[in-house]
Amino acid sequence: MGIIWWGVELEEEPVDAIRREIKEELGIEIDEVVVVTRFDFDLTPMNLGKFYRIFFMVKIPSIMIKQLKLSEGQDFGFFSRKEILSMSSAIAPYDSFALWLHINQDRLICNG
Repeated sequence: MGIIWWGVELEEEPVDAIRREIKEELGIEIDEVVVVTRFDFDLTPMNLGKFYRIFFMVKIPSIMIKQLKLSEGQDFGFFSRKEILSMSSAIAPYDSFALWLHINQDRLICNG
């Protein structure tokens, strides 16, 4: 599991943006992108406007792992579910919550 912080360019779809960012940052092309969740934030009462975060799941075939090369960003690595949940102090709370939701989706119950 990993986290990539990225931005959507003008008139770009979010799924296309994550594909572009992965290619730019790690040097590989990804076919399958799955939306895990989306959070919408309205901080206009604090004069901070509105923004959203979309969380994707991207599977990288093991054969492509050796092809990964960091061309942007500071570092990359691989983490177990337990490790990534223990990084909460280094991850924004909404990112941490999205990861928790994804990891624990089998435990969640929808009543409506």
